[in-house]
Amino acid sequence: MGLINNASCESAWRGYEYHLAKRVKKLKNHGDGTFSALVDGCDGARYEVTLNLNKIRSSKCNCPYANGRKVICKHLVATYFKAFPEEAKRYYQGVLEAEKEAEECREQEAKNVEVFIKKMKKADLCDELLEILEYGPEWQYDQFVRKHDLYVYDE
Repeated sequence: MGLINNASCESAWRGYEYHLAKRVKKLKNHGDGTFSALVDGCDGARYEVTLNLNKIRSSKCNCPYANGRKVICKHLVATYFKAFPEEAKRYYQGVLEAEKEAEECREQEAKNVEVFIKKMKKADLCDELLEILEYGPEWQYDQFVRKHDLYVYDE
């Protein structure tokens, strides 16, 4: 998956979405590790793609993002997935696994925070809360004031 590894996360994901939406048209395998295709863009434009699997950075697309630059755009990724649909499946499985792993990490982190807070001394806990309210986002402070009816009203 050299092409996918060289694409940004956003280009890889958007390319996968373009593949699912069947935006790649007239795919041609030139037999030497190169492919050409036309890819329908989201703005109604159609982009010309030349995918070179032997020299990934020499692949080309005439979209505004990639034209004249050595970057991997969503149109190149979509073309790659059209040429190799099993790689699209493998990519999506990798995304699902990464999301599951990230969720497990967030859950463990939340447990760690809860255990830590429960072990804190009251004075330390008060200091932390005051610091969070003072330096945190304004909405957080306002929400705390509203929740505990701490408004001071001018009369």
